[in-house]
Amino acid sequence: MSATPVSSLLMGDYPERLQPPAGGLLRLARRGRRWLSQVAKFVHPTTPYPGPLSLEQLRARLSSDPQGTSACEAALSHVVEACRNSLGLVPYPSQMQAARALLRGELVEMATGEGKTLAVGLAAACGALAGRPVHVVTANDYLAARDCAWLSPLYESLGLTCGYVVAGTDRDGRRDAYSRSITYCPARELVFDYLRDQVIAPRAQTPLLARIAQLGSEGRARRTLLRGLWMAIVDEADSVLLDEALMPLVLSRPEAVPESHEVLAIACTQARALVSGLHYALDTAHRRAALTDAGLLHLRSDASACARFRTPRHQAEYVETALAALHLYRRDRDYLVRGDAVQIIDEATGRAAPGRVWSRELHAFVCLKEGCAHPPSLRTVAQITFQRFFPRYLHLCGTSGTLREERRELAAVYGLQVTHLQRRRPLRLQRWPTRLFPDGAAQIEAVVQRVSALRESGRPVLVAMDSVADADALSARLLRQGIVHQLLHARQDQSESEQVARAGAAGMVTVTTNIAGRGTDILIDPDVALRGGLHVIACQHNRARRIDRQLAGRAGRQGDPGSCERWVSITQALFAQSWPLRLFQPAFAWSLVSHGRVADLLLAIAQRRAEYRARAARQALLERERERARALEIGPGT
Repeated sequence: MSATPVSSLLMGDYPERLQPPAGGLLRLARRGRRWLSQVAKFVHPTTPYPGPLSLEQLRARLSSDPQGTSACEAALSHVVEACRNSLGLVPYPSQMQAARALLRGELVEMATGEGKTLAVGLAAACGALAGRPVHVVTANDYLAARDCAWLSPLYESLGLTCGYVVAGTDRDGRRDAYSRSITYCPARELVFDYLRDQVIAPRAQTPLLARIAQLGSEGRARRTLLRGLWMAIVDEADSVLLDEALMPLVLSRPEAVPESHEVLAIACTQARALVSGLHYALDTAHRRAALTDAGLLHLRSDASACARFRTPRHQAEYVETALAALHLYRRDRDYLVRGDAVQIIDEATGRAAPGRVWSRELHAFVCLKEGCAHPPSLRTVAQITFQRFFPRYLHLCGTSGTLREERRELAAVYGLQVTHLQRRRPLRLQRWPTRLFPDGAAQIEAVVQRVSALRESGRPVLVAMDSVADADALSARLLRQGIVHQLLHARQDQSESEQVARAGAAGMVTVTTNIAGRGTDILIDPDVALRGGLHVIACQHNRARRIDRQLAGRAGRQGDPGSCERWVSITQALFAQSWPLRLFQPAFAWSLVSHGRVADLLLAIAQRRAEYRARAARQALLERERERARALEIGPGT
């Protein structure tokens, strides 16, 4: 295992960036992409392996100058040779371009099936050879374990070690994994381990003060899990850095509040008695409820209930939160009920997230709504968002298939440039016309007919639905039609990888939410390619164009044939938030908006509005986090 560089007085034994990079300052943005092509030629499989340096000499050069051009060239050459010998794989020039861009501290956009996993492995190996602990951030637990196992022979051939952290890994297992040269872990596990470290050994305001605080003490490294924030490579970077950026990660501890359960029950009872439009108004876009003057008067009319709250404002806040839980959060769309517990469905991944809870008593109100056990009252110990955490890495980079649409925000928040790499083979994906439907029932009926026709032709079909409830409804309709299929969503995610792997077989029908959107390639059989390849029916109205491209990218992998189409009901939430439904019923009768360019335009306008709201929300959250951090640094009385 490569040793971590000796801690200096300035860096300390838990290095991290105390101040985030200035927004928009792309350090190496304009050095030109010709350099990437030169590096790709240098390590191209037809070029003899130079090997002028021994591995020990290479480590020494990288430790002293990890960003040096010649040292990186030599490191890449060593890693490519090791990849040939240990895995029997010869990286493509595009994978070498991606690895070099990652080492330059950039985000790399590579299409599905172009080999992001190996490119990340090459960059991780080069970073670890410099003696820096490398964290490879994956989309989920399965990918962390899979990628670590697959690439371990490569790392071991270079004298490096590899470990992984997943949900359920105990503290000793986590400490062992983070002590390795390279650690694979989902983003949330990594961030919560960082927060636990901050509770054990709070972070000083400057590296020098942190180092001084350690002198004559036990030393922070002996007590913490991580060895600092040296280098992170974020796989599916847009999902982590953007889609999940709005969810604060809160480390909490149980706290007994005897009267809270009864107060919450009173607020929920009062919320159920209020009338929509008279006593309160709902903001579906931001999932908030607001009491009207009539609603506030109605609450104050019950003197005995008011006496249980600290102040009238306290009562109003509880009732508004209860209204949001009752009317804006839906079972099998936003959460599942398993046993006697409510489990949140991650909006970005479509997976259940056991252990995660909503804040501001929202989770407790949802439990009351469903008649589940009341969760324990929690006291916040530490919290952070991805927007504040990842810029603390001394070297941050990542990959994804969909980054270009949000490159400006990624530059402003994380200081990262997006480099787009071309496909190795021409894209053969056919895009069929978009269709709109007046309601969900008409949408599902049309999907069943389309699936039946494609299945008879021998083509596999992947149908993506908005929610667990919608997927279940389509599954039931397919069964009534006698169409055998596999169902993949947050309630059936145990065999996710096996189901996705089978999705390309001839005649296979897969109904899913966006849980199957990332991480595992759908390989098609040779005879399927002759019949037209995988067909994707997107019945989701996604909040971003990126997500549409992710889903469409499940077909047409590596030059394979394939096709996709988008079928959306105007009653779906995103469309209904942007357009008054009463305007479209006559239009459907005349078939004016049900298909083609008009449908595309209507959906695009709604989507652009959603993208704007999401960017504004992320920016507002980041500003609040910065203000909070500044307040903590200044402190009271300063």
